[in-house]
Amino acid sequence: MTADWPAPTTPDDAGPATVTYAAGSPPDESSSSTRGLPAVALIPVAALAWWVIGFLPWILDGLGGSQFSSVHTALPLFAGNLSVLVLGGGLGGLAAGSTVLLGRGSRLPRVAAVALGVVLAAVVALGQSFAALRDPSPDNFSTADRVLFGLTLVAVVSTLVGLVWGLLALAGPVGRGVALAGVAGAAPLWISNVLDAVGIDRQRDVVSGGEAARWIGAAILAAALVHIGARPVTRLVAWPVAVALAWFIGPTITAAGYMEQLLRPGTVLSEVLDEQVSLAWQVWRMAAGLDARPLTPWIAAWVVAAVVAGVLARRASSTDGAEPPVP
Repeated sequence: MTADWPAPTTPDDAGPATVTYAAGSPPDESSSSTRGLPAVALIPVAALAWWVIGFLPWILDGLGGSQFSSVHTALPLFAGNLSVLVLGGGLGGLAAGSTVLLGRGSRLPRVAAVALGVVLAAVVALGQSFAALRDPSPDNFSTADRVLFGLTLVAVVSTLVGLVWGLLALAGPVGRGVALAGVAGAAPLWISNVLDAVGIDRQRDVVSGGEAARWIGAAILAAALVHIGARPVTRLVAWPVAVALAWFIGPTITAAGYMEQLLRPGTVLSEVLDEQVSLAWQVWRMAAGLDARPLTPWIAAWVVAAVVAGVLARRASSTDGAEPPVP
């Protein structure tokens, strides 16, 4: 059964510029406000967000300047960089997907523009890197066709996963909080790689990201939980989901690096696949354990978020319960 919502009404004393909707009118969730970028402008914005944010460590490193003397590539598409492509593609896709919030108008054109921007950026970056690195010499393992094709597939899949994750930002506060939790999980590794690219903090453990990177990730996670909110109370169900997603990102990226053995030329997949999957699974389990990293930043993020969200929920509740002003 459908119902026609009553037309907006204008009170006699409201003036020509003030419009109020009758009680029960639903907000238009299919479109954003009139402020924001037109959908077509999201194409270059999403493209730049994917490449610049996702692969900033590589860009700061001179686009391969420390690995090659005469070749510069948009992406690190050579042996030894599988985990880097997982991190860059995933975080870049997440950042690009979140740019959908910068646009105005209905959702579908904005999503299409963001997706098109990511596709164009990926095609250009992967194409340039593939062409620059491809070497038909059978002795050059790091840029053999099998390595290039395999790493290209990894970058594409990681980008798609990140893009879908970022587009969750359209699903209200819970979706935006979950998307931000993804950033929190990837931030320590990404920050560590950025610092390493510019020659700062090279003695730190790149996997853990250093003490500062951990706390930055914790701050982002706290912001994600606060954004999800605690009112209504059912939103608290999303809190452990967001924390778990953030927690498992680091182990997943770390374990992915152990699958690169499958890309070695001459490797027979049927002979080594089970062994490599088992090894990656063991690494993932160890990296995901509670004793694999300090818990203090994670607990602090949860506590701070609980306090802030509780205060905001109480303030909103008292506001809702206040008597309306007398006309």
